[in-house]
Amino acid sequence: MTVASSQDLGLPDDYLERLPRSWRPWVEHLPEMLEAYLERWQLTVTGAFDLSFSYVVPVARADGRACVLKLQPTDVPGVEGADMELLGLRLAGPVTVGVIEEDAASGALLLERAQPGTTLEAMCERDDEAATVILATVIRAYGRPLEDPGSMGLRPFGEFAEAFERFDRGPHGQVARKRAAAAPESRLSVLLGMDELGTGIPAMRSARDTAERVLGELTSDHREPYLLHGDLHHGNVLADDERGHLVVDPWGLYGDRSADVAPALENPLEFVARTPDLGALLRRRLAVYTDVLHLDGEQLAAWCYVYSTIRALWSLEDGGDASSQARTVGALRTLI
Repeated sequence: MTVASSQDLGLPDDYLERLPRSWRPWVEHLPEMLEAYLERWQLTVTGAFDLSFSYVVPVARADGRACVLKLQPTDVPGVEGADMELLGLRLAGPVTVGVIEEDAASGALLLERAQPGTTLEAMCERDDEAATVILATVIRAYGRPLEDPGSMGLRPFGEFAEAFERFDRGPHGQVARKRAAAAPESRLSVLLGMDELGTGIPAMRSARDTAERVLGELTSDHREPYLLHGDLHHGNVLADDERGHLVVDPWGLYGDRSADVAPALENPLEFVARTPDLGALLRRRLAVYTDVLHLDGEQLAAWCYVYSTIRALWSLEDGGDASSQARTVGALRTLI
């Protein structure tokens, strides 16, 4: 198969707009990269997937086996990378999709394709408790205690605390606000306040301080480290007729196992955003995770508060609207 340009890849119209600027050079070389791996591993493209950031496409091997080819950047700051994903997949074992071929150093993975590959997102609409039980069971199977995670090449969850200082230095942080407050009344300082209305920024500014303090308290007892996924939500758990529910897209982390509950707790974002009684939803979900994972309920809620705050700060860094996430963070604050 010959791919002439990015238009031939079937990229969504908003794909380039959604990607960070730092990804643009990678996208320019994506057509030739795809063509190279189709030839190298004797693959045929069989369709298309919805895309978020990395390029993933359904393919078939020469023997007819259905697979997924995933391509991602290797030199973009903040991108976990194929090497960390490969590490997470191999350490977690049978609960993840299998790795068929890999060139992680160049950002390419050929993965087992789950069939039918449906996610847990639609199940929330029908039976959220059932979806939560499945997620809790998957988190329990994925996470395992580690004796020396640093020697394995995994990254500590604690690195994410950098988001607090980055927020402070950013356009919505305390540094920018102090500078605006010290300047004479100007259109800029007025707009700084007006632009925050309805975005969740004021709430996240307050949550940032509390989350940093709570994280310090949580990490002071040096609990046993576990293998963490980092983004284990409904969209990263796929149904397979033969193997059950399989995990994709791990970030290669380690830390307190409670942290992996946060992405599952606050997703799917649209479903959570339109839930009228968010507190009740979170309490029901937390009860399931506490029971299945045998965790302390208060500590679990605290970890979820910290990580949900960090994830909301990331959204603001990327220029997103954190108002929905701020609502979740606020509801979690009442539970700790």
